[in-house]
Amino acid sequence: MNHLLITQASREARAACARPSAQPELWYSSDPEERQAARYWCTTACPVLEQCLAETMAKEGNIATRERHGIRGGLDGRQRRRYFLTDIRPEPVEPRPRKPAKSGRPPAKCGSEAAYQRHLRLGEPVDEACKTAHREHRAAQRRARSAEPAAA
Repeated sequence: MNHLLITQASREARAACARPSAQPELWYSSDPEERQAARYWCTTACPVLEQCLAETMAKEGNIATRERHGIRGGLDGRQRRRYFLTDIRPEPVEPRPRKPAKSGRPPAKCGSEAAYQRHLRLGEPVDEACKTAHREHRAAQRRARSAEPAAA
């Protein structure tokens, strides 16, 4: 039992999602682009992907999809449920092809929501300035939604 805890702690410490440059909110986001970025990060940069997925599958077992939270082992809850039921593993996430830059338009500077989205799209680590800009953007969106009158 003690060996299992040490092994699990060691695996978790080496996981891509445990790195200082990782963004924990990506693994539990409701935003499809952020979830895709987390899956891509898992499948391309995690040295313990297989162990993580095996442990997660064993732990979750036959629980319902709605009780499977976050990206684990490169798969979201729905994909893990399907994998459990069919034993057919989903294909790894491929990065979106990079669009050619529009002429005369420089990329957004770090510290903005656009730069944050660019980092995710390209599978790059996100710097602190962009994380802050993203948090502020999301907070502004929540405030705007809460200020809207409720539909009857």
